[in-house]
Amino acid sequence: MSNTQHHYPKEILDNNNRYRSIKILVKEQKLLNGGVNELKEQIEKSYDDALKIVKGNGNSPSPASTIGDVKNAAYNTKKISKANTIYGLALPLPNELTDTQNHQWETSEGFVGSTLGGLANTSIGFKGIQGNVNSALGELASSTGARKPLIDPGYFQDYKGSEPREFTFSWDLVPESQEDAENIIIILYNLKKYTSPSSTVNGISLLSPYLFELVIGNPIINDVMNMNNVVCKNMTVNYSAEGALQFFADGIPKYMRLEMSFAERSTV
Repeated sequence: MSNTQHHYPKEILDNNNRYRSIKILVKEQKLLNGGVNELKEQIEKSYDDALKIVKGNGNSPSPASTIGDVKNAAYNTKKISKANTIYGLALPLPNELTDTQNHQWETSEGFVGSTLGGLANTSIGFKGIQGNVNSALGELASSTGARKPLIDPGYFQDYKGSEPREFTFSWDLVPESQEDAENIIIILYNLKKYTSPSSTVNGISLLSPYLFELVIGNPIINDVMNMNNVVCKNMTVNYSAEGALQFFADGIPKYMRLEMSFAERSTV
């Protein structure tokens, strides 16, 4: 498993466990090496993409017919451009692995309902046209014994956008050897370092934490979940996961729990 400096447990990199592992790769974004010319190319590409959308020539989703289609789609969308892997670690897959996509839909009122509702707020009256019409229909229904008809406001679901996905993982860290214990401590330290901001030389401003790529050993799940270009929003370490602090002779806790939450920087 390349780009992996530390791992837990020691057998997680064995071939027999290749589907049970997850790599957390720390990514450092490069600056624009080409200077103004490269920036100009990116601006022109963004402009061309915008024209395609206006002209109706944007990318349209097509159904995947084979596993190869899924793999190609993941490859084309997942890469962080101009980024180097500066640190990597491997852990076992958590017992639960979920992938949730939240799409914002809002119930809105159709043209008829909104028009009548707007007129109801004018000087026509307190109930306005909509109230008067409904009242008249109610009286007619009452006098004839028929069911009361109502003006259909024409409610519909209005799409507002899609939220970047979030992924939450939890690991129980129980060292079974000195090597495991040392790797766990080093992994926790490095995760704390790379998920925290760093200060500039003068100490006045902060640099945002690093980006991450999450690679699951099972290639099918990895392509479907497609976790790349993510940030760490939360990291929690419980040094007394058994309910009490228990240590080995060298002071390393016997049972720790690591919880991390990642989120996409932008919607894939």
